[in-house]
Amino acid sequence: MAKQISAGIVIYRRDKDGIKFLLLYHGGRYWNFAKGKLEETERSFEAAIREVKEETGIQKQDLIFKNYFRVNDQFTFTKEKQRIFKVVIYYLAETNKKEVVISDEHQGFAWLPYEEARRLLIYPQLKNILKKAYDTINEQKGFPNNQKDSRRPRHYLQNRRPARRPAQSFPSHRPNPPQQSSSNHRSLPSNH
Repeated sequence: MAKQISAGIVIYRRDKDGIKFLLLYHGGRYWNFAKGKLEETERSFEAAIREVKEETGIQKQDLIFKNYFRVNDQFTFTKEKQRIFKVVIYYLAETNKKEVVISDEHQGFAWLPYEEARRLLIYPQLKNILKKAYDTINEQKGFPNNQKDSRRPRHYLQNRRPARRPAQSFPSHRPNPPQQSSSNHRSLPSNH
């Protein structure tokens, strides 16, 4: 089975009505985050930034990253009669930019509140990634330097660099993906 790696960014912004997530519309019932395949020598973070710029017009300097947020989606799909195991690595970033210029591969976009974005995402794993992003954003509200650690005094947070959290993976990686569909990944129709 062939393997394909992509990277993308769960992008959000804040406005008077609260947090809004950016979803791109691919047609039919399919909405997703900005993402795309890694080029030959690219690292996942570089690919995510490049893909966001290509698909939305939002540039790196318009994004504020949550450096400890990294989650994976994995699934299989069939293309030209070949089964492909795909891993998509997602990062989380905030932007103040409301304007989006979509690429030709998309039919539209929307800035949506959490519940509406969750309703439009049709795959359970994408819903779970959105929930992790939402929980991460809400966990950070009201703390100095966006850091929350109730075990240490406030002055410690202001004088020390926060420890990196280990990379999160959703769902857990399998060294050799199964040939048949299982609960750890989803299968997509061949037109994905």
